[in-house]
Amino acid sequence: MGNLQSTVQQLQKLLPNLKKEERQISKFLYQELALGKLVPIETIANELQIPIQDIQVHLKQMAYFEYSATGEISAYRGVTLNKTKHCVFHNNVKIYTWCAFDTLFLADLLVEPVSISSNCPACGKAISCKVTDRNLTSSKDSDIVMSFIIPDKVDYCDDLQNAFCCKVYFFCNQQCGSEWINLSPEIVFFDLAESLVIAQERNRQFLGKV
Repeated sequence: MGNLQSTVQQLQKLLPNLKKEERQISKFLYQELALGKLVPIETIANELQIPIQDIQVHLKQMAYFEYSATGEISAYRGVTLNKTKHCVFHNNVKIYTWCAFDTLFLADLLVEPVSISSNCPACGKAISCKVTDRNLTSSKDSDIVMSFIIPDKVDYCDDLQNAFCCKVYFFCNQQCGSEWINLSPEIVFFDLAESLVIAQERNRQFLGKV
């Protein structure tokens, strides 16, 4: 299993330092996407009372967006309305994430109880857990682990999905994960409780006080 403290410290060094308004935009986008809503740029400007020209400048700096055919934001840095292998369900709304880790940081941002579902990429078994009030409240299997990697900072900043997201999954157990990744030395594993701690620290570093 991985070293929790060391991993948190290394992740903190990877994350970009957002400006105050960029943190406001990030929090707002996560909140709106978690409601299953496409987010028009005009809505961000109106709700945050930031001139739309400034919003556009910030968005160019922040990166990692996906847009609908009509120009609204449909995904931002891990959270998406487009179907993926990782699902978060809350308040009768289903949203998706780019990787297993993203389900946990999103769950930490939401006050309401959250159900997370995914599949073990090694054996295909369904994996699920619940997070309530930022605490892990249940999972069907106590052996579930999450793979994690600290990539090169340039790769992380330039290509988040390939450098990080495509390597971060939930597995039925560590043995299942080790077989799938063929014992790659860069991959480490954490149990669900530890994984949630890493997600919470990610939010504090990236978004400020949550």
